[in-house]
Amino acid sequence: MNQNKLKPITIRLPLDIYRNLQCIGNERGESVAVIVRRIISEALASDAAVSSLDIIRSATREVIRNEVKPLENRLAKLNAKTGMASATAMFMLVQTLDDLGKHDCVEIYEKSRKKAHAYLKERNDHEVF
Repeated sequence: MNQNKLKPITIRLPLDIYRNLQCIGNERGESVAVIVRRIISEALASDAAVSSLDIIRSATREVIRNEVKPLENRLAKLNAKTGMASATAMFMLVQTLDDLGKHDCVEIYEKSRKKAHAYLKERNDHEVF
């Protein structure tokens, strides 16, 4: 590293950290200053990488959100239409049963509801979703 481009600074370290840096320097044949510069450079590079990942993660989430939101809205609308159609069919059936003289419509409804619930809970391995 070019000595002319270095800015001298003063820092205070706990004695145990300074001793650890000296031991590392002695093992590697480097000065404490070189070790500290390397550690700072690696920390800055790591921080930059994390910042870049945060930007990429944020952009990816936004793209996914923008792509999924219309599908989510469409499914919600379809679900609402299905609910409306189901309720309409149920009330039309009750009215038809009443018109035919079947006055136990509530009992018929409860039995049908239980059967529908059981049907929806059963697993059909032939269905593809």
